[in-house]
Amino acid sequence: MKLTKTRIDKIEPPSKGYELHWDSELPGFGLRVTAKGAKSFIAQAKIDGKARRITLGRFGNLTADQARKKARAELGRMADNVDPAAVKAE
Repeated sequence: MKLTKTRIDKIEPPSKGYELHWDSELPGFGLRVTAKGAKSFIAQAKIDGKARRITLGRFGNLTADQARKKARAELGRMADNVDPAAVKAE
C-alpha cells in the first residue's frame, strides 16, 4: 500500500511492541507504529549483508511525501554502503 496521510491515519496501534508498514512505491521506506500510538517514518536497507534501519522522523512533523523524499536520499547513501549509524557516531 502506498503510504498516504489518509491511510496512515487509519492505521491502529498494535496491542504490544510495534508494527512495520511498508510503502508499495519505494522499497525500503515504511512506517513504524508503536503500541502507544507513535508513528514514525523509517528507511531500511542492507549494508554489507546486515539490515540497517533508521528513523526519518515522526508522522505529523513530516508528511508522507517529505519522508519519502528523505528516504530516497538515505536509501541512496545506504546503497553506496554508507552506514547511517557510523555516520551518526562520528
